[in-house]
Amino acid sequence: MSRFLDNAQQILDTAELGDGSPVTILIRDGRPMGLSMVNDWSLERMRAERGADEAYRVSRRHGKLFVEGRSANQSCMLASQSPGQIARALLAGPVPVSRTLPTAV
Repeated sequence: MSRFLDNAQQILDTAELGDGSPVTILIRDGRPMGLSMVNDWSLERMRAERGADEAYRVSRRHGKLFVEGRSANQSCMLASQSPGQIARALLAGPVPVSRTLPTAV
């Protein structure tokens, strides 16, 4: 796995331990430059304006935790569901399949 994707996975793993507050993380020369709670700029614009090699945004939507990442030549989107959501989906049982049988004419 590339360093870029390793960073995205580490950020997702860390964000799962927190409250999922939205944050943007900028990295230059393999080290964090800083965090920003401002999320109104695109990741690419923020990366370019601040001279970062990589930019990652943590957000929570519809009960899922997301990490979006951008570099000069790569992008990614990782998502994670809470253990409670996974358990509810498993306990709901299989999804019924509707089959239409052909009728003879």
